[in-house]
Amino acid sequence: MKLQASKTGKPCGYTLLEMSLAMVLLIGLGLSLLLMLNTHVEFMNWCRRQSFVARELPKISNLLGRLLNQADHFFIYETAADLTNPEAAPSLSGGAVKLFFNVPDGGLPKELHLVSLQGELFRELRVFDGQDGSSWTLAGGYAATAGLDASGLQAADFTLDEGLLRVTLHGPAGEEVHFYGGTR
Repeated sequence: MKLQASKTGKPCGYTLLEMSLAMVLLIGLGLSLLLMLNTHVEFMNWCRRQSFVARELPKISNLLGRLLNQADHFFIYETAADLTNPEAAPSLSGGAVKLFFNVPDGGLPKELHLVSLQGELFRELRVFDGQDGSSWTLAGGYAATAGLDASGLQAADFTLDEGLLRVTLHGPAGEEVHFYGGTR
């Protein structure tokens, strides 16, 4: 194909150098857009993995902090079954704790049981009322299964640490958060 010269005598069209430069600029722009998209996707995945710390932990912290700070004394037990067993001795660490709260009228102390339940699929930190048996979930999470990532609370440990009750919560991305509460 032959290009016709314009009326001024100059040939029309782009030179090879101009076309090459335009293609290099477009390829560079495309690559930079792909890199920005990849960075955005990685950041969003990181935010999703950190949702336990960003979304769930503040709520857990508020409730758990109030419970631990109001307790008058506590006993730690190895398992949830040991909480109701009168012959079970308290231990220095375990998966359950019995919290006692003094009542204003001077009667028997109010009892709450914090229990870490480790199911095959679901893990939770549950609070049981020691007198009437009612309960509620303080925190929960799902274990990693085929094709699904772990989410929420993965484990909770109770330990006596220099006279203070230390509650350690484990998140799905390896997070480990400690809460401390003591006796009044």
